[in-house]
Amino acid sequence: LKGSWRLGKPTISPETITIEGKEYKVADHIFKTFLFTGLGWEPRFILIKGETAELNAVGYCVQKSMKLALKEGQLSVHNLPIGSVVREGKLLKLEIAITNALLKQMPSEHLTLGESGFILKALADQGLDLKIKATGTK
Repeated sequence: LKGSWRLGKPTISPETITIEGKEYKVADHIFKTFLFTGLGWEPRFILIKGETAELNAVGYCVQKSMKLALKEGQLSVHNLPIGSVVREGKLLKLEIAITNALLKQMPSEHLTLGESGFILKALADQGLDLKIKATGTK
């Protein structure tokens, strides 16, 4: 797994969410939430060194990153398991899963932090899990 991997466009489930009659594309907002420490844009690279995995997003000539703990292929943040990375041949498979149970355990004020926090609150309120998958190449 060690090294830098270029991530393809992630698939995000649910793709859309309806809030007060208006439909929002989850991908346009989720990486701006506190869960992703304000990456701002979908991550395009993952750098794996030892027991850390760093997601990197680049947009508007600015690079932002988010560090995750990595142990035996499992990703975590603040000791909370949120996904995995595995190598399949020449490909890296990244999966991030934030269960609705985890969203509901978060303090309500965390669900509204940032410009896109309303997406997290809607996911929690509507009983939905968040899943993000991407494939990487060296």
